[in-house]
Amino acid sequence: MATRYSDHFSSSGDDGDSLDTQVRVSAGISHGRIRYKRAQATGLFLTSDTVRMMTFKSGDRLLEMWLASDGTSGAGAVDVGLSLTGSNHDGDLVDVDLFGSAIVTSTAMERSEALVEAGLAKATTVKSGRGLPLWEAAAIGAGSDTSDPGVQYDILLTPTTSFTSADSIITLEAYYTSGD
Repeated sequence: MATRYSDHFSSSGDDGDSLDTQVRVSAGISHGRIRYKRAQATGLFLTSDTVRMMTFKSGDRLLEMWLASDGTSGAGAVDVGLSLTGSNHDGDLVDVDLFGSAIVTSTAMERSEALVEAGLAKATTVKSGRGLPLWEAAAIGAGSDTSDPGVQYDILLTPTTSFTSADSIITLEAYYTSGD
């Protein structure tokens, strides 16, 4: 019977057949402290709007992200995406729906998983987005970095269906480990 190794012990790729005593796994994977951020926005958002919700460092690792809505708007849906922060939170778009596409907000929802797009949340794939440094998760979408660019990103909501009839309250929560 063979002894196999996780990424805490092996740097030989995905096979994990050989022990590497020099492997030093980042704190974000082996013993990081889970952190929490929460952002809330209220409005009658239109498809021409962008709502910047929260900022992360490119090395931060998103573990869970949840979207909630009070459902008071007669219609409404949002994409959950990523952009560069920029000097006045006006940075370039990286991927408009990296985390979620057309999540309906016109129905009240307590917490809906917002790491649902393109297999990002799947733990069964070798390079799933859950727990990857944010810059690597961005590269699963439309991002193109091959190493940590040392930048900050904003998580943003972009309405795909304009909100109607009443202001709606949208809350985004994120659990993550710091990339520091």
